[in-house]
Amino acid sequence: MLESDTLIDGTYRLTEEMGSGCGGAVYKAYHERLCTYVVLKQIKDIAKGERGGTDAPGRSRY
Repeated sequence: MLESDTLIDGTYRLTEEMGSGCGGAVYKAYHERLCTYVVLKQIKDIAKGERGGTDAPGRSRY
């Protein structure tokens, strides 16, 4: 799990975890340059049982 207010890739500031499951976690984040909220998904590396990278952001209506 990532902490709130974490800055990812110098662009996305996490605001809250929206949910998690066996495949990873989904976060609401603020895109610093576009000034809008997006959704980021952090996926687990199934082979290693660890979390991997993040998927491309999607637009959020929250």
